[in-house]
Amino acid sequence: MIYTLLYHSVATAPLSDLEVRALVVRSSQRNARRGITGLLLYGRHQHVPTAPGAFVQWIEGPEAAVRDLYSRIQADPRHMDVECLASGPVAE
Repeated sequence: MIYTLLYHSVATAPLSDLEVRALVVRSSQRNARRGITGLLLYGRHQHVPTAPGAFVQWIEGPEAAVRDLYSRIQADPRHMDVECLASGPVAE
């Protein structure tokens, strides 16, 4: 069964394009070993000009691995105000 989780968060500091690419490469390699895939979006909010940036991420894979990753994301100092928008199993 594939489990999914969608969250958004505010960045604690702005990230350059190079930093975002490096984050994606490292994370993709680590997540592949755990059977996790997904989509990461990073950018600035026009309606929150004081925020240095924001993340939106869709994560999917084995439930235990997705939940573990989300726990690590919540503790990551690059994020604040991490909020789960949706989670649950995907019907096959």
